[in-house]
Amino acid sequence: MAEIILDPGEEFEHYHVGPSTTTLIDGQATLTMQGATVELMHHDAVPVPPNTPHILRNTGGGAARVACSHAPTPVPPAVS
Repeated sequence: MAEIILDPGEEFEHYHVGPSTTTLIDGQATLTMQGATVELMHHDAVPVPPNTPHILRNTGGGAARVACSHAPTPVPPAVS
């Protein structure tokens, strides 16, 4: 899991190769992906499909803490 801390007004655009879940831990923030913006609610887990660019934006007056949980990347079997 990664934790992202955003200052007021700060945005962070990124994507993950596997599926992920975005959760607002503290503060106020929005999540924009696939042309839609949603206000993140505290401790609600929002799924993000793999390879989907998304933008986190702090919409509050203080720091916003957001957690991104990533599904484990499958490891291909060893070839002998």
